[in-house]
Amino acid sequence: MSPDRDLVAAAAAGDTEAFKRLMERYGPAVSALLHGKVEPRDEEDLLQEVFLAAYQRIGRLRNGKALWPWLRRIASNKVSDHWRRTYRERRLFPGRGVDDAAENVPGKAPTPSEAAGRADDLRRLEEALAGLKENLRIVVYLHLWEEETVAHIAALLGIRETAVRMRLHRGLRRLRDRLTATGFREE
Repeated sequence: MSPDRDLVAAAAAGDTEAFKRLMERYGPAVSALLHGKVEPRDEEDLLQEVFLAAYQRIGRLRNGKALWPWLRRIASNKVSDHWRRTYRERRLFPGRGVDDAAENVPGKAPTPSEAAGRADDLRRLEEALAGLKENLRIVVYLHLWEEETVAHIAALLGIRETAVRMRLHRGLRRLRDRLTATGFREE
């Protein structure tokens, strides 16, 4: 049996430690999948929703080898649910929930023009990342933001390290091209 199959079987039998290990193993990959599809402030909530749904339904998963595609489907459904809910809320309560982009910028308090420039750069970066194909976006996100190694990303996604390096190279090149096209300021 594979490690995932063993953990899935144990989790389905009620072993919360086994499920916790699955969350630790797949959490960064699911987080990368969510990144760019929802607002940054909503990612953590959606990640919890994905794993709560997985925990409630793990007994239905017949094949532990199919865990990653199953988690991806749950995440995709949660993203769709999130946007339907957000759309309804915005229609019912227009003008509510508008963020001040400058308050999300870390560090000392910037001037209003600096805050606007940083917020614009962050928006461009997030849009460029969201515009990448899913297989490239996940690898780039895991490597740059989660600081995962190529070997760990390969293990998480069930692909060869050479495939991870190739996707990382292509993803970074496309990200750079997209950012350059938008006039992104490199500091």
